Order: sequence, then structure tokens, then C-alpha cells
Amino acid sequence: MAEIDIDAVYSHFVADACHALLPSGAAAPAVR
Repeated sequence: MAEIDIDAVYSHFVADACHALLPSGAAAPAVR
């Protein structure tokens, strides 16, 4: 398994979830 930036992956996962719940994606920056 290659080395990965956990924070980046987590942020991406959270952003995906936010986009799924809120198509506007307005919550993504707030979570970060």
C-alpha cells in the first residue's frame, strides 16, 4: 500500500459526503 495523506483522503471523503447530502457543497469548506 502506498503512502497516503490521511488528512487529504479524509477531507475528500467528507467533501464527497457533503456533496451527496448538499448538492451545493456549501458545507464542504466549513467541515475542513
